[in-house]
Amino acid sequence: MEIERLHRPSARQFDEEFLLPGRPVVLTGLIDQWPSWGQWSLDWFGQRYGPMRLTGNNSLEGRREVLVSQYLQEIEETSLYLDALPIEQLAGMREAIQIPEYCPSDRRTEILVWVGPRGTCLDFHKDNHTPLDGNQNLLAQLAGSKRVALVSPEYDDRMYPAPQAERDYLRSRLRLDAPDPERFPLFEGVPRYETIVKPGEMLYIPAHWWHYVRSLEISMTMTFWWRSSRIIELFTRFKEAATSGRLAAFLVQHQGTLHKRDLQELGGEEAFQQLWQPLAPRVREMMHQLLDAEMGQLVAT
Repeated sequence: MEIERLHRPSARQFDEEFLLPGRPVVLTGLIDQWPSWGQWSLDWFGQRYGPMRLTGNNSLEGRREVLVSQYLQEIEETSLYLDALPIEQLAGMREAIQIPEYCPSDRRTEILVWVGPRGTCLDFHKDNHTPLDGNQNLLAQLAGSKRVALVSPEYDDRMYPAPQAERDYLRSRLRLDAPDPERFPLFEGVPRYETIVKPGEMLYIPAHWWHYVRSLEISMTMTFWWRSSRIIELFTRFKEAATSGRLAAFLVQHQGTLHKRDLQELGGEEAFQQLWQPLAPRVREMMHQLLDAEMGQLVAT
C-alpha cells in the first residue's frame, strides 16, 4: 500500500488524522520553509563540517571514527554510515532548521542526522527503548531519496523479532530484500505501507511501527524523535533528575501533572501498572508526587 501524501497540514489535522490513530503519512511543503533550504547538499555539509571527526557504523567492521572531508570524498566506494549523529555535535546545524510544529512542546525532541552512501539499509526495526517506550518519528529527507516500508505493530507476532535476551530484540530477523518464506512463513501476506521519500519531504513513522529504510542514492536525513507517552517522558526525567541531584526541584515543578487521560497514549491502565509495580517502594513513594488525585487512587488499589 502506498503511504498517503499531504501538503502542510495544520498541527490539529496532523494530531487528529495521523498522530492519535497512528497512521503514517508523507508531508510536503514543510522543509522548504527552513532558513537553509536550498543549500542542503553533501558539498554544503562538507564545507561546514569537513574538518570534524565523526563516528560511523560499518556492518562488517563495526563503529569507527572518520574525518568528514575524507569520508565524503570516498562516499561512493564506502559502506560506512554516519548514523544517528546528535545535532548538538554539529555546530550551527540547529539554527539552520525548524523543529516541526507537530513535535509536542511537553516532550523533548531528539534530533539526529544520518549521512550515508547509496545502498545503506536498515532492515525492519522499531525506534523503541523498551516495548512500552516508543518514539514518534518524523523523518526529514534533505538530500537523496530513500525507500521506506512500514508494518503496523498489530502484526508483531508475524515479524520475527530477535529474542528478548538479545540487545537488539526490537529488530526483526526478516530481510525484505531477501525474502525467505520457508524460514519466515508468517510474514507472507503481512500488509506493508511503502513509499519513496524524496528531498524536501518528511515521513511520519508512528511509534512502535516496524520500518525498513534503504538509501537509493547518497543521502542525508534528519529525524525528529519524541516519546510517544507523556508518562514515560516524566518517568525518564525523574531518573535523570535523581542522578544529577535535581530531584527535589523536579518534583516541585511537576507535582500532580500526570493525569488519567495520559494513560491512553501509554496503552491503558495495565501498561501503567507494568511500569509502576516493579519500582522500589521508596521510588514509588517519591514518584507518587507526580500523580494527580485520580491517578493516585489508581496505584493505591
